[in-house]
Amino acid sequence: MKRILFPTDFSDNALKAYRFALTIADKFKSEIIAVHVESYDQIARVAVEEEGIVIASKNQERLKRFINQPPDRAFYQYKLYPEIINIIKQGDIVEGIIKCTKEYNIDLIVMGTQGKNSTLKKIFGGVATKVLERVTCPVLLIPPEVGVLSFEEISLAINFSEKDKAALEWLIEFGAAYGSSISAVHIDQSTSIEEFRSKNNQARDFYELTDTRLPMKVIWNQSVLKGLESYIEHETPNILAIISPTRSFWELLFINSLTHQLAEQIKVPMLVIHKIENEN
Repeated sequence: MKRILFPTDFSDNALKAYRFALTIADKFKSEIIAVHVESYDQIARVAVEEEGIVIASKNQERLKRFINQPPDRAFYQYKLYPEIINIIKQGDIVEGIIKCTKEYNIDLIVMGTQGKNSTLKKIFGGVATKVLERVTCPVLLIPPEVGVLSFEEISLAINFSEKDKAALEWLIEFGAAYGSSISAVHIDQSTSIEEFRSKNNQARDFYELTDTRLPMKVIWNQSVLKGLESYIEHETPNILAIISPTRSFWELLFINSLTHQLAEQIKVPMLVIHKIENEN
């Protein structure tokens, strides 16, 4: 993992995400690309180019101050500081993040999910969702409620797809760097014995394919959302990993009114791993 992208709006939650980016960079000897995208909506309508230069200059200084905060806040546990490149972009926030991802060949994005002047609906249905739809690298989302920076327990929400093998291998390799305990959770929506047996066969085939035996819990619930909510509440993992959710999944998870309630209660970081093409 060579490069980590850290988008920031200078909020308190961005600082939490920054701490996660730092510990990952420290562990993998990665370079951090810190980017702040100044939206044109926040720039004066008149003399856009001139005003833009002034704002970009101010934000460049602000980004430097944010990155170089006192040791007791962000750097207290790091003896070796990772290499950090500061980037200021102007325009659409999502486009700015996507461009940085491509320009710097990013391996992982670490970002907060609720910044200043942002409502839950706005952030989950907007920037985070759109970034997830368009990037191919893993994304670690840090909610405001996170209190402990830990990778000790990682839970993977799994659906036994053969295409998930490479993504699962990536997660196991990532967790190995921290000595993480990785477990799996499957939300079973079976409504008949036949459907239940079919899902069991899929699980058996998946485990044979991946040559792994992750500890797994099966939760029977007609709502994936409520099932995950129950699992997180009782098992309290440090990280919840999800493999390659589709657009419809994210619309369900972050836009529908039921999931707003769930999103408000999920207080653990979410690691979204997109499907990885297997080279073999």
